[in-house]
Amino acid sequence: MSEQQQPSSGDIVRVDTDQIKKALHTLEGIWRSLDKAGRDLVDRSNELGECWGDDKSGKKFREKYWDPHEKAIDAAVQGAKVLKDSVERVQDMVKVYEQVEQQATDTAADMGTGMGA
Repeated sequence: MSEQQQPSSGDIVRVDTDQIKKALHTLEGIWRSLDKAGRDLVDRSNELGECWGDDKSGKKFREKYWDPHEKAIDAAVQGAKVLKDSVERVQDMVKVYEQVEQQATDTAADMGTGMGA
């Protein structure tokens, strides 16, 4: 921000928690979808079992595809956990912002009625 764009001490700083909540709702849907996809992939993989065949082709198939398969599962499961954690942390931030705003409103009201200070 340039010096001309700096807020003055009289400017009001406000966090739009309603907009954050809307974004969180969307992000929560994404993490829930990713979590379900990861769980479904794990379940389906468990149903199918190990790669078939002890022959050369079966071993080559497993060698080529097992690691990417495991990485895909891990990405979905871990990605969902990270998104969930992020959503929960931002929800906590929203609560704090709302509490601070309420406290400021209450303080201003008390000062206006002469009950504060």
